Amino acid sequence: MSDRPRFITMECLWTPAVLAEFLGIPETTLRQWRHKGTGPSFVRMGKHVRYRPDDVRDWLDGQAA
Repeated sequence: MSDRPRFITMECLWTPAVLAEFLGIPETTLRQWRHKGTGPSFVRMGKHVRYRPDDVRDWLDGQAA
């Protein structure tokens, strides 16, 4: 057996700043969406908010007109 540490690979959670840049919108818009319950799903970890990239993609797919 190897003494190397084993890592679980998964896509990182996005901060509001990263998501705002990805979407090309201000972070305040994301804050308003969270308050209204209209934006992509998010995870709250204590006082920190994070977004799962798959949830964001699913939300974007649902926004297509």
